[in-house]
Amino acid sequence: MKAIVYRGPHAIRVEEVPDPKLKRGDELIRFRAGSICGTDLHYFKGEWKTRIGRIIGHDASGERLSDGERVAVEPILRCGRCELCLTGRYHLCRDGSYMGMSAQGCFSELFTVPKENLHKIPENVSFEEAAILEPVALALHTFEMLKPKVGERAVILGQGPVGLLMTQVGRLCGLKIIAVDRDPHRLEVAKDLGADETVNAVATDSTKAINDLTNGGAEIVVEAAGSRHTVEQTCKIVAPAGRVALVGAFTGEMKFDGEASFFGVETGVGKYPLALQLISEGKIDVRSLITHVFPLTDFEEAIKTALDLTKKPLKVVLVT
Repeated sequence: MKAIVYRGPHAIRVEEVPDPKLKRGDELIRFRAGSICGTDLHYFKGEWKTRIGRIIGHDASGERLSDGERVAVEPILRCGRCELCLTGRYHLCRDGSYMGMSAQGCFSELFTVPKENLHKIPENVSFEEAAILEPVALALHTFEMLKPKVGERAVILGQGPVGLLMTQVGRLCGLKIIAVDRDPHRLEVAKDLGADETVNAVATDSTKAINDLTNGGAEIVVEAAGSRHTVEQTCKIVAPAGRVALVGAFTGEMKFDGEASFFGVETGVGKYPLALQLISEGKIDVRSLITHVFPLTDFEEAIKTALDLTKKPLKVVLVT
């Protein structure tokens, strides 16, 4: 079968590999759609590493071979026995792994998944839409941790796919959304998806603009850009006793002199069924984020497109 295999920086390619072996408790899935994520871009650019020979990809949908059921994949693998797993925090399982990162991924014509990691796709949700489930679940988990109150102001730093979904979920929570990005096109999309205000971080002093709009700080700040500048900026734009969610991929230190709650957020644990429901009900729009679609076997062209900002990519989706 064909699969997308990591061979090192700038060397992720289509290869012929053996069909997967079905283990007890697993289901065999035929790949139908998968979206390229920031993780895949980090691997391609050499910023992150995974095991040589690993199949990548973690946000995918397909058909269960045993009965033809349309299913979406939750890529969080866990032991199911430890205290963290038994209390619903299985994404923190010390013996767990994550498909496409520390375990084999989904970007192959066939792949295996534990039964409990599969979620039935509603009839009115396409395979392509169901392949953008992970960032929706992430946004839902993020705002659950932030405990928003209707009418509060939320600044979303970064309006890539994750930030745009944070913008949508924030609106569902009844928040006033201030979307921040360097890209005018992404700010236009944010406005279309419900942002109340947008701030162009290139054209203006974004810290001053945000503090002017919020009268000195927002109750909620979501960092979804993953840069040192935006992580440090959260300390300057959060209101006293506000809440900050650090979602973007960043390693480093930050200094803060004040009182606020900071949360690190990793995954959308427990939120996949709700994510599918909200997409099905039209309350979350992932279709607007799909800018490019390629066959699975055109992965190299697809990832180049995802990295080419002149093509205005948001979500690049692979299909069979």
